[in-house]
Amino acid sequence: MINDRAELADSVTKRRAPQHIIKHLQMIPSKGGIPLEVEILESSSGKINRSTKVIEDAIGSSIEFADALSVIMFDFMVEANRTEVLLKIGLTSEEAGEYRKLLKHGAPGVKSIN
Repeated sequence: MINDRAELADSVTKRRAPQHIIKHLQMIPSKGGIPLEVEILESSSGKINRSTKVIEDAIGSSIEFADALSVIMFDFMVEANRTEVLLKIGLTSEEAGEYRKLLKHGAPGVKSIN
């Protein structure tokens, strides 16, 4: 999924509103108590790395590679509308409800795919 979504990494800010990206990063920080290991193609890594600057410009603050990767995964979740994952990753029901609100908001002119 990550390698497929890397193709869209530099355009994620055209599909997701900056305030939604910021809220996502606040609710699901990339630095947490559970380490994740993912294998990413070198070409995908480069695309994700380049998207970091685009995302930073959109949200007005610095981010790391892991944050850009998290935003790409957020973009996927919005499109796939896979909210059932939220409880599985440890959010409370209340947090999951708040996060689902983010998933329902697409960028202006963008229709969510259900």
